[in-house]
Amino acid sequence: WQEWNRSFCDFVLGQYTKCFVWKEFETSGETRWCWGLQNQIVTAMVYPKNLKKLFAGTAWKYVPMAELVKRCGELELQRFVERTRGNLGVEHLAKHGLWNLARDYINYRNTASIAGARNIREAMDGLPMDEIRMLMKMNPTTREYELYRTARAFQRVTPEMLAQMSAMGLDRDRGETLKEILHQTTWHRAARYIQEQQGRWPAENRYDPEKRRYRDMPPSPLEVAREWRDYIADAILLKWDMKDSFILFPKDLRAAHRQTIRELQDRKDQRLARKMLPVLEEQKGFGWKAGGYLIRPPASAGEITAEGHALHHCVGRYIESVAEGRTIILFVRKEDDPEE
Repeated sequence: WQEWNRSFCDFVLGQYTKCFVWKEFETSGETRWCWGLQNQIVTAMVYPKNLKKLFAGTAWKYVPMAELVKRCGELELQRFVERTRGNLGVEHLAKHGLWNLARDYINYRNTASIAGARNIREAMDGLPMDEIRMLMKMNPTTREYELYRTARAFQRVTPEMLAQMSAMGLDRDRGETLKEILHQTTWHRAARYIQEQQGRWPAENRYDPEKRRYRDMPPSPLEVAREWRDYIADAILLKWDMKDSFILFPKDLRAAHRQTIRELQDRKDQRLARKMLPVLEEQKGFGWKAGGYLIRPPASAGEITAEGHALHHCVGRYIESVAEGRTIILFVRKEDDPEE
């Protein structure tokens, strides 16, 4: 571990007074401690032995600072000082053993209810004490806590269920994928289905964060869950019966999702084709002939799509813009061969 920054703080005033950086001195070229920028936010290890004595009589006097430092490991030093100063929420989390939530609040401030909380229930968004006691045994991170809050809106959540959800990576998007799935089914059925589909998908070239390289590997549970979430959203738009287990749990999820994508695109294309008819009718007068060439508007939305496929360009993307009258597309053809 290498020290490169030293910051001095007046804990009574709650502000930094001096900051030094280990670097090359501009005048002599000597490497030594030099004056640095004030209020630099740095990750640091905090020495815990004298914290109780240091904070006696200050705004931090009731916060178990030494234990907080021991349990939380590396902390953003400036935020550590600022966000524990007189903060009862952090105090309650620490005293109830919710060290990971306290650490995440100090480093990231991503749990707004903690600030100013007068008791542990306020710090935990009003959860009942029996649920808080369960979470105390788990010591969840903020991501896991948000996952728990999402899931409990649909069913009772046990520590084993929360651990499984987290292991599947469903805490990475703050429970948004999980929420859409639990609108339709229970966690036990969802977990079983995700695992079944994961086993069906072939290994593909994916990034392995543990080995920090791409290699052939099966999809992650989160990847399968997100595909399922998107399939469910498409099926709802298509007004399919989500109470039908054959629809909710298709045998081949990827094939079923491709089907919903095609059907939605077909419906969109049909809707745009109908919308384009009066627009293209108005544009018929835009055509003319010159120098052996014919310039004319397309006859239909399908012709625009075919043009894009034939010439391998993006003209097909402008169908919606043409239908709304925001874009005019004209084709150039040889006068003696107008279909080519």
